[in-house]
Amino acid sequence: MARVRDVVHAVVAEQAAHELPLVEGLLHFDDARAVRILSGQGRRKEPLGFGFAEAAALVTPVVWLVLDQVARHGVEVVTDSVMERLRGRLRGVLRRGAGASPVELVELDSAQLARVRERVLERAVERGMSRREAEALADGVVARLATEQAERAQEPEQTEQAERAEQARAEQVERAEQARAERAERGEGAERAGTEGAPVPPNTPPSPTAS
Repeated sequence: MARVRDVVHAVVAEQAAHELPLVEGLLHFDDARAVRILSGQGRRKEPLGFGFAEAAALVTPVVWLVLDQVARHGVEVVTDSVMERLRGRLRGVLRRGAGASPVELVELDSAQLARVRERVLERAVERGMSRREAEALADGVVARLATEQAERAQEPEQTEQAERAEQARAEQVERAEQARAERAERGEGAERAGTEGAPVPPNTPPSPTAS
């Protein structure tokens, strides 16, 4: 499964490279604290100290917060009405420091990816992006998610292919060893047969010695 932080980093690198220092600063924290910072739910001393860069960031909070909600609650609940009902519970979870392990996204089908796109688009427009910029960002997020899923789907197949290739090599080596052993055995047998079938020279009387 793809990690939220990895997808965010990849999208920001493609869509808003000037926000990478903010993302890389957030990567030092767990996802729960990163969400607190980006959502403004943390304490006044919580921000990273990037100043204007942190306040002006558009892509990072949109992408990270939407994907975090998708990962934690599923794509079906990424709506304002449901999130209002979950807000209190979410703040409690974040205060307890849950999410120390990187948050991971489950595999999403095409319909779910379309809903993620809609949510990213809505959030981006709300934060002041133009419609064109918001659509480009939403498309970039969906493209990255689809790429991550395709790559991970290929991993088992690649592993299986590698295992089959390794097994074939091992069988080939074994057959070669057996062939060498058979040739060596045939050679020894032929040598023994030649030795046993060779004519025995007649006894030669000793030559007379000169007197």
